[in-house]
Amino acid sequence: MQTSKHFSPFVTAATALLASGALALALTSPAVAATTISGADQGGKWAVAAGSPITVAAGARASVMATDGLHLYVLSMAGDTLSSIDTSTNLVVDTLALTAGEDPVALIQSPDGSKLYLVDKFSLGTVSTVDVASFTETATNAVAAGTFDAAITPDGATLYTVRSGFVTAYSLPSFTAGVPVAVATGPLALGISPDGTKAYVASYNTGNTVILDVATNAIVGLPIATGVGSQRVKFSPDGTKVYVTSDTGSKLTVITVSSGAAASQTIPGAVAIAFSPDSRFAYVGEYANGKVDTIDVATNAVVSTVSSGLEGLDASITPDGTRLYLPRDSSTTVSALHLVRLAFSGQKQIAAATATATFAVSLKDGNPTNGDYSGDPVTIDVLNSSSAVVATGTIAVDPVTGNGTVTVPTAALPIGGYTLRATVAGEPSFNATAATFSVVAALAATGVDPSGFVLAALLLLGGGLWIRRLSLRARPVR
Repeated sequence: MQTSKHFSPFVTAATALLASGALALALTSPAVAATTISGADQGGKWAVAAGSPITVAAGARASVMATDGLHLYVLSMAGDTLSSIDTSTNLVVDTLALTAGEDPVALIQSPDGSKLYLVDKFSLGTVSTVDVASFTETATNAVAAGTFDAAITPDGATLYTVRSGFVTAYSLPSFTAGVPVAVATGPLALGISPDGTKAYVASYNTGNTVILDVATNAIVGLPIATGVGSQRVKFSPDGTKVYVTSDTGSKLTVITVSSGAAASQTIPGAVAIAFSPDSRFAYVGEYANGKVDTIDVATNAVVSTVSSGLEGLDASITPDGTRLYLPRDSSTTVSALHLVRLAFSGQKQIAAATATATFAVSLKDGNPTNGDYSGDPVTIDVLNSSSAVVATGTIAVDPVTGNGTVTVPTAALPIGGYTLRATVAGEPSFNATAATFSVVAALAATGVDPSGFVLAALLLLGGGLWIRRLSLRARPVR
């Protein structure tokens, strides 16, 4: 019997196909790319440095930052004034005189930035509306006597006010009052969640914070202990956490919105609070001690503290996160602080024996008199796993943009992990920023991954066995 002639060309073609496919797999498998320094690895912590105080009327108590960051509005209780400060120069450019004896205590901005609402304390029981464009008082509406704070919903349709024992919702712009909702005695502050569904109300007297469902006007869950003297409620910009400060309780409480879980830590005389725009850091003012603490939001750890007599009751930050302001009710000034940040970016793996490694760097300084970069000397050190300095790099930064490069000698560095550390000589409160990288034996060449050859070999082995079986079936039948 004759051998089948159909198998021989098929076997030959299959062998060629497998060989070419294996080679293609080996050569086109994606390389294992070196990861980059990003996000938390940047270590770009903002440090606080005190600037020149800004003079306003006595009793500066509350502040809000304009939505575009160009102006800071400061409410002075004793002076019965509203001041507008140009944040590019830190100069007062406009002052609005309020009705004498109003004793304004809180300042709220509409979401679109077109209006300001001034809450007047016990004496009058009113909320005044200020048109930002003309910087004039356009309306005064009666609210319950004793109103101490207010917050506006994200859609700008409702203003919630808090007074002893009650929270009241007012429809805007008519100021039609809803039914007051009973809460704990002595509420002093409240905040509306970014999605507009919840109001967090802090009680100064009881030291508890309750959560109000704005759709049902019902208290949800149990009171959260936030410390006697609770008087500020602020949401992180990303809306995931609520911070409540307590001055007499010397306490900062962080509430996770999704779970309701709360964690507290000791911050002496904590009152004022503001956040970096990226929600990475919280700045908390110690009223009694005149300090400002920088807190890492991810860990709740205090990463730096500056002391400059900064006894502020409120805090506001520019949208770019470079300037922090604290109105001081005990004086006639607003403390202006500029924030310094140095962050790295670049490859996290460097091949051994590489002469130098270059990293991109961003150095920002919020001091309006110096631009983005003040020119203070910056030291770049490379630390090994034992924290010993094993190399020193150089930095070149554009004095206007604050962007530049860091070059580090790496030829003599053994394989292992290292820390890139920067310190700014002219900013004693600057918390040294760091980023990690490693020296490795070699990086995979672009487009070639050794694992591709392993897969190719397995493919050839399996395919060869299959072809062998076909060849056996193709033998002559005797």
